[in-house]
Amino acid sequence: MIRNLFVFLFLVSFVFANNLTNPQTIYQKKCQMCHAMDYPETLEEKRAQVAPNILMVMRNISIGIEAVEEPKNKEELRKLVIEFMNDYIFEPTAQKSYCEEVIFKHFDYMPSLKGFISKQEAQIVVPWVYDTFSPKKD
Repeated sequence: MIRNLFVFLFLVSFVFANNLTNPQTIYQKKCQMCHAMDYPETLEEKRAQVAPNILMVMRNISIGIEAVEEPKNKEELRKLVIEFMNDYIFEPTAQKSYCEEVIFKHFDYMPSLKGFISKQEAQIVVPWVYDTFSPKKD
């Protein structure tokens, strides 16, 4: 009986530990509640948005960083965007944002995620967000 309990607890802890290292799971649990993974398909979905979808966010960040920082190549752009996002989610300010002002007329500024997402989770999910949702160039 005790052995079965230990096996059960081990399996449960393994499942939960695995979730904390899976970037898509982290995104679904910590980011998607505000940032949908796609553009809204209906007016109802559009009205229900509490933040811009992640495609719009990544477009604004990538274009903004390209314009300001002038990265030499895709790898440098990726590095700069990831650094920016890892900072911004914990210390968001209007001055740091690359979003167009019209975005803030519809949505409020992003709150700090301190205490909601760990730095470790951010380091796992942010590169995945960049690789999955940043605008693709040929």
